[in-house]
Amino acid sequence: MGANIKVTEGSVEGYAPSGLHGATIHMQIPSVTGTMDLMMAACLASGVTYIYNSAREPEVTDLAHCLISMGAMIQEGVGPGPITIFGCDKPLLPYRYKVMEDRIEAEAFLILGAMAGNPLTVHGCTPKYQTALIEKLRAVGAQIDIRKYSIIVRKAICPVAVDIQTGPYPAYPSDLQPQFMTLLSVVRGTSRITEAVFENRFNQSGGLIAMGADICVDGEDAVISGVRELSGSMVAATDLRVGASLVIAAIVVKGITVISSAQHIDRGYYGLQRKLEKIGVTVTRSLGFDEGAGKVDSRVAVPALCSRV
Repeated sequence: MGANIKVTEGSVEGYAPSGLHGATIHMQIPSVTGTMDLMMAACLASGVTYIYNSAREPEVTDLAHCLISMGAMIQEGVGPGPITIFGCDKPLLPYRYKVMEDRIEAEAFLILGAMAGNPLTVHGCTPKYQTALIEKLRAVGAQIDIRKYSIIVRKAICPVAVDIQTGPYPAYPSDLQPQFMTLLSVVRGTSRITEAVFENRFNQSGGLIAMGADICVDGEDAVISGVRELSGSMVAATDLRVGASLVIAAIVVKGITVISSAQHIDRGYYGLQRKLEKIGVTVTRSLGFDEGAGKVDSRVAVPALCSRV
């Protein structure tokens, strides 16, 4: 597209002295962020841009609708077809647009609901986007009640092991793999997770093992042998998805779990403490020596009535 990219330690600098121009781009992997960046750049590039092997996540479609509302000309391909963007020679227009819900956050609460003692209702979600997770939760034994814009999940009486393999949408999302590992840690039997999207995506295993989980990681595979229960421990949220998996574990285990580096969780789960307190979980935040820390008191039970998030 005509850009010059300079990568230095800690920064990436991009230059387009003559402006950007349309191009035919074949993505090596269907990256969501990569697809979105290319779409936005192509909107104001001269000429037409074709993006092949693009991500098909609902968030990509939502961004396309937003850009179109601002004056961009975008055609989404069907099946293997490319996303086609016709560059504009004038700035996009201001527009008030409501972005879609955070699909991964909603699904994290669904996993929590499959482990908690009382029914959990997640409002403001679009069930058709949660199909892959719902199938796996039902396979574990959880009861799922689907409404138009909400989902009610009830804990499985005798949860059983299942296998999952991550992949691009509509396959099971890699961003939800760490949270599902928490659930599989306490089901009956042995489960296998195959991570087919990202490398080194099992960082949550160390924290779960510290809490009593039986997990063996070998490359892109993780084998989880379910245990009766987990226990509170000192663990670290090395990234936001790891943090979410540890928060879920902390809520259902015995004892108090202290999660350090909690600022990573805040980056991807807005107002999480307020939402957890709404369903009866006590969360105490404190500042460590050089980083935030969140304390989750898992001894507080979820209210007997159907909880709402």
